[in-house]
Parts: sequence; structure tokens; C-alpha cells
Amino acid sequence: MPAWLIEGDPVVYLVPACVALVCFALWRRTRKRRYAIAGVVAVVLAGVFFLLDRSFESDREQIERKTQEVAAAVQRHDVAGAFRHISEDFHYGGTDKKALRSFADNNVAHRNVTEMTVWGFEPGAVDREARTAGMTFLFKVRGNWSAGGEFFRCESTWKLDPDGQWRLLTFKIFNPAIDAKSPMAVPNLGTP
Repeated sequence: MPAWLIEGDPVVYLVPACVALVCFALWRRTRKRRYAIAGVVAVVLAGVFFLLDRSFESDREQIERKTQEVAAAVQRHDVAGAFRHISEDFHYGGTDKKALRSFADNNVAHRNVTEMTVWGFEPGAVDREARTAGMTFLFKVRGNWSAGGEFFRCESTWKLDPDGQWRLLTFKIFNPAIDAKSPMAVPNLGTP
């Protein structure tokens, strides 16, 4: 199914709404039944688009949802919950999934994450043939080591695993306040 049809794009609702308004205005002015029928069809079409949007989760919507779930798991100190969304093929520089899990377990034990917020999602290209997708977002992590005002930009790459689920393959983190173009090193984890 085309992504534009199930991602809730406002244009998908705007076009039938405009057609309905014009048709109902013409019907009111002329009382010709065909305008009323065309207006009703446009409203029904917008309703069908809405149902499709709510019934199917697009690739981009799945990636955004999983990013939110990782953030919620980190905030709950649920490392296992977060790692359900990390691909077995994960890599970050010389770090694989096993090393990342060790890093995460160590940081949860020694740092008090009180909040993790993600927002400002910007979907990248989705290539189902290559089984990869990109997603850029902003995030903030608060804990016993930060002042609380810092936020970062993450460019993530996702992999469509054999079970049909998107999982994090790798990422780069940028500090927009210092250097928005060069990836920063993650302390005790390295650079990508």
C-alpha cells in the first residue's frame, strides 16, 4: 500500500475536504443533486483515508513508534525492553549489539536516568529492497550527570529484520549547540 495513503498526510484529507466544500457550496446555490452527491462522496473518501491511516502502520510510523518505545524503556531503566528494538546486526564504530548491551547495563547501574524525551522526527529514505530506512530526531536525556537543558540530534539507520520488524542498525549523534555537522563521540562508547 502506498505510504502517502496510510501516513496521515494532511494533503490526503485537504483535497477531499476542499472538494466537499466546493460541492456543497455549489449544491446550496443551485440545488442540483449531483453536487450534493459529489460532496458526500468526497467526505466518504476522506473517511476511507482516515480508516486506512488508523488501520495500517507504515514503515516510518513503526520506526517512530519504536524510537518512542526505546526512550520509554530507557526512562524505566528497562534495558531488555529497549534492546527488543536493536538489530542483531547493530554496529556503532567497533561496537556490536553485545558490547552496546554491556555499555547500557553499566550505565543504568551507575547513572540515574530520570527522563528521556524524543521529538522532531524527520523520516529519511525507506528502501525496502535494501531493507534499510533512516530517521532523524531530537532527544534529551536527564539524569544525575546533566544540567537538563542539553539536547542532541540523532541520525539513525534502521534495518528491516527477517521477521518484518524494523530495528536500529546504527546511529550518529550530533550536538546542535556546538557542531551540528560533525558526529560527536559517545563517552565510553566511541564514535561511529
